Amino acid sequence: VYQHERARSLAFQRAVLPAELPHVLGLQFDALYEPASIDAQVGGDWYDAVRLLDGRVLVTIGDVAGRGLEAAVVVGVVRQIMRGIAQLHADPSLILDAADRALALEYPDVYVTAWVAILDLVTRTITYSCAGHPPTLLVGADAITRELGDAGLPIGLRDGKRGASNTVSWSDRDTLVLYTDGLIEAQQDVLAGGALIAKAARALGPAAWHDPAAEIKRLVIP
Repeated sequence: VYQHERARSLAFQRAVLPAELPHVLGLQFDALYEPASIDAQVGGDWYDAVRLLDGRVLVTIGDVAGRGLEAAVVVGVVRQIMRGIAQLHADPSLILDAADRALALEYPDVYVTAWVAILDLVTRTITYSCAGHPPTLLVGADAITRELGDAGLPIGLRDGKRGASNTVSWSDRDTLVLYTDGLIEAQQDVLAGGALIAKAARALGPAAWHDPAAEIKRLVIP
């Protein structure tokens, strides 16, 4: 029964993840989703990237509290809410606010951490907002690393309090590294895990764009 439930959860979760990442001139995407172990229940992690009608790109990543099929269902709901709102109002704080309100109505006992960004290829900016999720890393070609995050509350715990959006510029050969807490908790030490991810991102370098997500995972979890 357990293995059957896990297989259903995993199949559903893979179904609500993007079938493929967008093809956008000037950008390159890569992603890796992998359950922690064969014995662990499937969690509520997701990632997403989609090109909006105006040419900008929505990028999201998050983690639904809980395990199993219910968490996978919430992943699908939150991801589609974010996609829908972004087509109308491409402001990360508004996107998180809409997801928070929807989750409060449908799943009042569930909370979700998330990081949402809008990539603008014309202005060369990243506008982002964070809801209790580990910060995304922006790694320059010179290996200088910036953390993009803030202390916003998770979705489902905001109680109507809207977060803020921040904007930074980006340059050619910059790399955004998004991840969920499973990666930084793999060694049972969050601070050490965060340091390993930053080190791996810098070591990856702008030229090593062959399966970079798998390479970062290999460097963080040998």
